[in-house]
Amino acid sequence: MNQEDQEPTSRIYGWLGVQSLSAYLRKAVRARMMVNFPRIFAGNFLIITLTLFYLDTLNPLEVGAIWSVYFSTLALLDYASGALGDEIGYKRVLLGGCVSKLIAMPFLLLGGSFYWYLTFMILHAIGESQESGALEAWFDNTYRSRAGEEDPDRKTYTQFVARATP
Repeated sequence: MNQEDQEPTSRIYGWLGVQSLSAYLRKAVRARMMVNFPRIFAGNFLIITLTLFYLDTLNPLEVGAIWSVYFSTLALLDYASGALGDEIGYKRVLLGGCVSKLIAMPFLLLGGSFYWYLTFMILHAIGESQESGALEAWFDNTYRSRAGEEDPDRKTYTQFVARATP
């Protein structure tokens, strides 16, 4: 046994039910959690914070229009990003989502008008749509390809996803 397989199990691994998995799969579980929880928390925080921020400079109708465009863009591109991930790979789609969000930030920081904020929200929605399904698809494919005999009926996977997804 190598040293990776002798890694002590933690309480969180016990709660998630993944303590019996190989070290590689436990690392994949950890990676998914480290990326997914902050992303979901930040996304929920973003809605509240940006709405209050926008209301300082825009009227409620403009704020509603911005959010409508954001969620429409998100809905339209979410499925397409899954097909893109199948073609070019999920890690590349995740990277594209991060780059899109990075490009969006100056529009928020320098903006002061409806169109600057709208551009920010469209670019942010593009990035969010790319990230949303790619992480889950990457993890599912990684788990399926590596778990094989460790979790043939995917009970451990089902328990982990149920407990780790907010």
